Amino acid sequence: MKRIRVSKKDSAFVYAVLESHEGICSYSTLDFNLQDNFRDLELAIPVSMESECREVLKQLGEFIYDI
Repeated sequence: MKRIRVSKKDSAFVYAVLESHEGICSYSTLDFNLQDNFRDLELAIPVSMESECREVLKQLGEFIYDI
């Protein structure tokens, strides 16, 4: 399991990117308050996809600095 934090305004983009890379990981949004400016995600990454997922997160980090 890996946890990442993304800004609330970027969360829909991150969800879409993760979903577009089907099979790379599954994710759950952790509990939050509506006033929070961020969302915490818990990623379940298959061992066989760790390096691919790491690369996707790295590339996301170039656009979203809160990861």
